[in-house]
Amino acid sequence: MIEVCIDSFKSARNAVEGGADRLEVCHNLVIGGTTPSIGLLRLIKEHYDIPCHILIRPRYGDFVYSEEEILEMIEDIKLFKAHGADGFVIGALDKEGYLDKRALKRLIEVAKPTYITFHRAFDQVQSPELCLEELINLGVDCILTSGQMSNAYEGKELIKELVRLANGRISIMPGAGITTDNFMEIKQETTADFIHFSAKKVEEKKSPNLKVDVGLQGKKHQPIYITDTEIVKIIKELDEKIVK
Repeated sequence: MIEVCIDSFKSARNAVEGGADRLEVCHNLVIGGTTPSIGLLRLIKEHYDIPCHILIRPRYGDFVYSEEEILEMIEDIKLFKAHGADGFVIGALDKEGYLDKRALKRLIEVAKPTYITFHRAFDQVQSPELCLEELINLGVDCILTSGQMSNAYEGKELIKELVRLANGRISIMPGAGITTDNFMEIKQETTADFIHFSAKKVEEKKSPNLKVDVGLQGKKHQPIYITDTEIVKIIKELDEKIVK
């Protein structure tokens, strides 16, 4: 099964039309994703019957959060639950690179009984094997990971080992850098049930005035990424071949 990460209604539509089984809904994928708006979730739910898991990440940067940021995440989870979210994608670490279990327990308590994914903060932990067991004990349903490498293809050996160690107690979901070219190898070698990707392409738009930098530093032309329906279709077809 395939989960497509989207940060706009247009991308959600393209993902659904391509055959996505589930959406991770966020904003600002260009910086790794942040918490989306309630409006985006409501719009998707009004048009499509597809599970929507909401990224809860209040800002760009590391995953070491202040008390105020944790309270913000708790409030966001409450709001998204009230508007029909099917699951949440969360993560929090301490300054030493281990799980912030106190923060995670608070977030999970509010988010349950919806589906809980621990996001790619996992790729920054000091001991993936230890954190795997701790996340199982915390009641997390899924770990999204690139195998502690820049992409899931490079990290497929660790992902495969995590699937083995998990032994069905928690889902291990490869993500990052998955393409039509490497999907089959990653899926078959890791034996993961779900694969996560964005299938993004650049949508060419240019501001009429490029003299002023008002976005990412040093980039007057801000690229806008959208999910490519055809890429999703191809990967969905490849996934179905493996199942058959």
